[in-house]
Amino acid sequence: MFVRHTVLYVSMVAFCKRFAGLVLAALVLPSCFPPQQKPVNSQEVSVNVLFIMTDQQRFDALSRAGNKELETPNLDQLARDGAYFVNAYTPSPICVPARAAILTGHSIESVRVIRNSDINRPDAAPVPSFDNILAQAGYHTEYYGKWHAPYKLAATYKNQVRPTGRNHGAPSTVPTEGDVFRQFVERNVTPRPPGDGELLDGRSSRPYVPDLTDRQRRGQEYRPDGDSVIEQQRSEVYGRLDLPSEFGRTAFTVKEALQALERIENRPFSRTCAIGPPHPPLLVSEPYHSMYPPETLSLPLSLADSMLNSPYQQKGSLHQARGYRNPDFVRRMKANYYGLVRELDVWVGRLLDELKELGLEKNTLVIFTSDHGEMLGDHGMTSKGVLYEGAVHVPLLIRLPGRIPAGTVVETPVSTIDLFATILDYTGQPGHASQGRSLRGLIEGTEKDGPDYCVSERP
Repeated sequence: MFVRHTVLYVSMVAFCKRFAGLVLAALVLPSCFPPQQKPVNSQEVSVNVLFIMTDQQRFDALSRAGNKELETPNLDQLARDGAYFVNAYTPSPICVPARAAILTGHSIESVRVIRNSDINRPDAAPVPSFDNILAQAGYHTEYYGKWHAPYKLAATYKNQVRPTGRNHGAPSTVPTEGDVFRQFVERNVTPRPPGDGELLDGRSSRPYVPDLTDRQRRGQEYRPDGDSVIEQQRSEVYGRLDLPSEFGRTAFTVKEALQALERIENRPFSRTCAIGPPHPPLLVSEPYHSMYPPETLSLPLSLADSMLNSPYQQKGSLHQARGYRNPDFVRRMKANYYGLVRELDVWVGRLLDELKELGLEKNTLVIFTSDHGEMLGDHGMTSKGVLYEGAVHVPLLIRLPGRIPAGTVVETPVSTIDLFATILDYTGQPGHASQGRSLRGLIEGTEKDGPDYCVSERP
């Protein structure tokens, strides 16, 4: 098992000295309290928040991280204008636990959201998210895109937050993100049935030309290896989607976030733009599908790992049976994944441009990260859910002009569980319990070093 010396991977509920002495209080969601008229902020000008989170983007799917095959010019510029964290890690390499920890600043065992199936767990700790706290302090909060966390945390947003699935805790009258996305496509693109050699994408209801790696094209049956059937099916979908990029999943989410920025009134705000890609299915519109020819892409150094001393030996053998030791297969997967990342970089650029055009750039804290990574052929594996570098190491960029020095590089290992405290620190909201720490000291140089490890967990 390849492990960076800066990271402690924990595969069971564990007590870590980083959390020693911290007591999880029974906090009540801020929606129970009347909002204050003005934010508790010591600064003359309130700091706004733009939180951008992708899904399943690994740390090196970023040219700033040294990737010579992939271009991410807008994210690179964001890194140059603010702080780039070389060693940022997710609290958990699984969607729901990771997002619950990021939003609340508490570890997955403390908040009692350990698996995706815990999304509606009745005894989940009643701790607030950073947006719950900001809403109580008078911030206008809205959330757009993939909501894959306990739904009670969405109670204080001014817009109707749409859950990822129908059984994710929202009232039955609330449409899912997928429902609204399909309606968006139907309004803008004339539907057509699949032609010869095409398959139908269930999310967009648009045809796609499957790559040779596509599960249906290969006729490969589902084989359980600990993941859900739906996750397995989505992770094996590859192809060129017949849908203009302007109406794809990333465009849909960013366009809603753009409209939300345009509605900003004269009050502090927090906006979240939670982009679904590059999470599977790996269906890519042109020009992005053809942007990275598979034959030009490198292979992971660990592709042929025997996994003899790995706790994931059985899981790895199933991935091998599904083709993830095949160099051509991995290169095609990588090409599709890079296409989705390049596409989202373009749309993030539009979001940042809009922030500048509206005159909101100088007093807005911009954070870009991902909930967890993607194996992308490392150790002959795909997806996430394992405690390997590809699944737990994520990108993290933070910008606040005039407060965060441009070109800041932080090499100290940090966790995205620290974002809760960091956001509240920069927005002037003190006194809220957290098992993370504010990154402000590392960013601004008042703290020269921190712990030489951070924690990522899964059961």
